[in-house]
Amino acid sequence: MFKKRRQQTFYLIVTSILMALIILMAFIPYIGYIAIIPGAIEVTLIHIPVLIGLMILPFAHSLALGTTFGLSSLLVAFQRPTLPNIPFQNPLVSVLPRILFVLVAFFLFYGLKWINKKFKYGSIVTYGITILFTIVVVMLGFYYLGTNFDNNDFMVPLFMIIGAVILALMLTFYFFAFKKNDSNYATTPATLILGTLFHTIFVLIALAIAKPSVLGDGNFLTFYLSVMTANGLLEVIAAVLVGAPIVLVLQQRFKELRRDYPFSNDKDESVNHDSFN
Repeated sequence: MFKKRRQQTFYLIVTSILMALIILMAFIPYIGYIAIIPGAIEVTLIHIPVLIGLMILPFAHSLALGTTFGLSSLLVAFQRPTLPNIPFQNPLVSVLPRILFVLVAFFLFYGLKWINKKFKYGSIVTYGITILFTIVVVMLGFYYLGTNFDNNDFMVPLFMIIGAVILALMLTFYFFAFKKNDSNYATTPATLILGTLFHTIFVLIALAIAKPSVLGDGNFLTFYLSVMTANGLLEVIAAVLVGAPIVLVLQQRFKELRRDYPFSNDKDESVNHDSFN
């Protein structure tokens, strides 16, 4: 009982630290929301501590992080009512998608871990999913990014080369991670990539419903691709390059954060309460 109480206290401390980080990133300019084009395009990085939290904390704590993310986004929209922030003054756009994003990413993470444990070649399947989505998101994203410039004949190949370099770095990380023979090295980057994509999808769906004018003359797919090339691509790359090392280091240092089951640690043999001492 005493050890369980200490474990819950430990979770509460980690949750509080991540919540404080989310709030700081939200309200300090150019940390959580980085303006690529001031007043027009902002890249969101606050989803990274949320994704980190849902991979190391229980469900209720993860949901609290998503709610904090949404509420901070709502308050920032009123504090800095720039053009891209005004739609987020609606809680159906700023809060609800962030909660749904946590729900999907949380069960996605533990679903991938279940695949790794349940099937003989589960880790290969997980790495295959990760590599596939990495290639598609990075290369397609940089291709569409190059098409936004007038000189397509020069800019598209240039951005494709940049994308190939970034892709090579990410695939190198996956290769060395696979050699570790540790399921967390497979599920962590997959969750960061897919979780970021789902976050973008949920926010854009909410935007399209609450403010259909954002679609312009196009359809949702065109709208999604345009946002993914301007915002989502950088968010995916940042999530993997920043989030993956942090999660893996924390899970190695604190065994209590290495969770194999979504709602209980009772079956998790990796939990070692002596690390509290």
